[in-house]
Amino acid sequence: MNPYIKQALCRLQGYSQSFKKKSIFVDVPWNLVEGDGALQKVIFKRAGSIIVSKSGEAQKGEWEYLHQSKSIFIDVAGTQRLFNEFFLSEGLMVLKLDGTDTMQVFLNGNLIDVPDLQEYLNRVTLDQYGLVVRECIDGRVAIITNPLENLEALALKGSKIEIEGSTTPDGVYRFTNDIIVEAKDSEIVTGYKAEQIEFEAGGKIEIIRDLDAEIQKGDKVNYIDTDETDFELEIDNGITIHISNGVVKKVSKPWFKIF
Repeated sequence: MNPYIKQALCRLQGYSQSFKKKSIFVDVPWNLVEGDGALQKVIFKRAGSIIVSKSGEAQKGEWEYLHQSKSIFIDVAGTQRLFNEFFLSEGLMVLKLDGTDTMQVFLNGNLIDVPDLQEYLNRVTLDQYGLVVRECIDGRVAIITNPLENLEALALKGSKIEIEGSTTPDGVYRFTNDIIVEAKDSEIVTGYKAEQIEFEAGGKIEIIRDLDAEIQKGDKVNYIDTDETDFELEIDNGITIHISNGVVKKVSKPWFKIF
């Protein structure tokens, strides 16, 4: 399973509703998200039968909830499996194959029109639980709690951050969306945005600016595909930045107002 998705699901587990409330998952058309991206529809019937359909080909079997072990026993076409409950909400159900780390992820077909599981997890974690899941450029997964609705609010001081579900060592972390955060004692102390600017003649630079500010004097500059180190560059709305030795030395704004 995608490490990003696995970390998001593990973080959500603490918010799960009880599987004892069968009304949440019984008689619901659950779409099982499989590794190849194909969808398989599964319906747990109240009387103990189960219907499994893929591309219109359906099979009928039986299921039973085992209260003591918090497990679900499923028998379809002679194949018997035991799953342990992992997470349940009105929109999402996750079962874990007993004795393994294999997860079966189901999306409520009546409520969710997002075919991409990762996209759905991004939306549900932020909207319902105040969490943001981000992938680091080194492949590790970060989970940030208490963010604002604006995803760039990862700069919010005091937001908790976990890397791979554990305490975060002090340091700087860059995500695949070019957001950079500095963490101390597993909390975000500041945040930056890596903004790339391309030259008309070819080559580009990357300016590391504060999330809550425009490009300003003192911002760090990374040179990409260019041998020049000292130059002036005009950017949006007639603003010119003066760069020298990897730092923005000056930001010049036009004297007239641009409409």
